[in-house]
Amino acid sequence: MQERSYKSTDRISTGLWIEKYKTDLISHRETMSEEASHAKVIDGKIVAVFKELEQVKVDTQAFNMPYASEQAAIPARIEKAQDELRKAQLQSEYQKLLDRRNALTAEIGAEQGSLAKVVLNV
Repeated sequence: MQERSYKSTDRISTGLWIEKYKTDLISHRETMSEEASHAKVIDGKIVAVFKELEQVKVDTQAFNMPYASEQAAIPARIEKAQDELRKAQLQSEYQKLLDRRNALTAEIGAEQGSLAKVVLNV
């Protein structure tokens, strides 16, 4: 195994310090550039998701307003449909009664005609 030896920083020349800091600076700039690119991508995604969220809010409000109106109108529509059904049933019953009356009137007329013949024949 190789042993590491540490040097005192007092023995490092100014030129080596400058070289080290230049290398560190270049490395940090590259890291910052990579992170800035990554941040830009994330920022774009955040903006897109936020816009989508805002559109969903608008769509939800646009849907909820007519939905609430429709929900409020349902009882009145049901009552109206029930009234129309009752009217249709009553009209049907009335028509049946008129037909029965007409049949009975015709039957009575026939009976009276038969009775008149019997009376005249007597």
